[in-house]
Amino acid sequence: MERMWGGRRLESKFGKKLPPNACIGESWEIVDRKEAQSVVRNGAMRGKTLHELWTQDRQEIFGELPDSPRFPLLLKLLDAQQRLSLQVHPPEGIAAKLGSEPKTEFWYVAAADDKAELFVGLRKQTARSEFKNALESGTAAELVHTIRAKAGDAMFLPAGRLHAVGAGNLLVE
Repeated sequence: MERMWGGRRLESKFGKKLPPNACIGESWEIVDRKEAQSVVRNGAMRGKTLHELWTQDRQEIFGELPDSPRFPLLLKLLDAQQRLSLQVHPPEGIAAKLGSEPKTEFWYVAAADDKAELFVGLRKQTARSEFKNALESGTAAELVHTIRAKAGDAMFLPAGRLHAVGAGNLLVE
């Protein structure tokens, strides 16, 4: 998917065929969403979507997994050549009230530039008013815990955790 913060490393590192001169920030690799589907490429189930496998052949293929209308994971490749914005995905209770879904993430750093960083959680306990002031003044990033990223790092991000991907990271999410 073309993203203003993307680059070309999905091509050089993962062999993805990218459109010329496009900044590609993410590629959905395993997906069962209304807007996108993984499709089996070969074998007896060639042509079936992940959603079809999940709804028609779940027990045989996936075994005992939690009951959900869609396959519960989305695997992405992310190429961040610019720092992404700070974000928080609401936890389950709040997500339901907002008509959304909770989004817990797991990052694996496939490659990282020398100065690549990940931003995860707040450095210290911060009052809501202090954080609001920092957002309004454009200094919120100063309150966020910063980690120097390197290939092989892994990070678990439960829904509700403040986070951002820094420039120079190639992630499996």
